[in-house]
Amino acid sequence: MIYWLAILLAKATDISFVDALKEQLKQEVVERLAVSEADVVVHHLGIANAHQCRDYTYLRVEIPQREDFRGKTLAFVEGWVGDSQCGRWTLQVDIEIWAMVPVTQKAVQAGEDVHIQWERKRLDKVRHPLFASQPSDIQVDSKWVSMVPLSAGTVLSNTNLRRKPDYYQGDVVVLLLEKGALRIRMEGVLIRDAYVGDSIKVRSSSTNTILEGTLTENGIVLLK
Repeated sequence: MIYWLAILLAKATDISFVDALKEQLKQEVVERLAVSEADVVVHHLGIANAHQCRDYTYLRVEIPQREDFRGKTLAFVEGWVGDSQCGRWTLQVDIEIWAMVPVTQKAVQAGEDVHIQWERKRLDKVRHPLFASQPSDIQVDSKWVSMVPLSAGTVLSNTNLRRKPDYYQGDVVVLLLEKGALRIRMEGVLIRDAYVGDSIKVRSSSTNTILEGTLTENGIVLLK
């Protein structure tokens, strides 16, 4: 989203270019993340030659949609005096951001069930992409397991958490082959853990051969 901040000439206001820029960055983060203004503090801008826009009449701030606000925040900034551009910058801004993030309720070992809760933490200090950005992102009927040992309160990401498989290696499933009027059913054994919708390989119990198909919700594998 792009914001335009129209203001009076600097000589007629107490808002400096840098202060106005900080406020504009703060407001965009607040709107993008749906957090309160108290949860966002803009620190070091890393902007050079800001004095060249001391008489600015408006400024433009753009934070890319792909920005996830972990670490420094990427921002594109332009300052204008009337119809003339007084400055243009690409910044890596130090913004302190507090948000509700998913964490473990208690310590778990690799492969154990993970119970998720939400806590207020520094989003800009999170190292890996969050497992979910809000509670509604999580499938309520799914179970989650840790990929590595986790202590209580660990921030959950795609690197330490995964959804439990729908079916496990060694599970017996029904193999179904349909070609025209031909319809063949047989039993098979999963070679590895799988999720509904996956293209999987199954060992046929009757022929001991490896077959490939798509796993469906009712545990039937539609053979290719």
